[in-house]
Amino acid sequence: MTIKTEWKSIERDSGAMGVCLVHPAQKPKLGIVMLQEIFGVNEAMLNKAKTFAEAGFLVALPDLFWRLQPRVELGYGDEDRKAGL
Repeated sequence: MTIKTEWKSIERDSGAMGVCLVHPAQKPKLGIVMLQEIFGVNEAMLNKAKTFAEAGFLVALPDLFWRLQPRVELGYGDEDRKAGL
């Protein structure tokens, strides 16, 4: 069994907020909520979450900026940094 990544939706009064779940290969020990940087749920955040999942944790990455731009995924270059700010 491998690590699984999936997006779920949490219904709110003002719309649906996404959350990315990273599942460990085995039954989770515990759960972790990781809060994103200004760059969104990007590749770097997912790699960190997968490291925790490899250690047996279920990781939830809520899409905190869903009202402005759902599932924003920025890099660390100048243009993306400006967009994040």
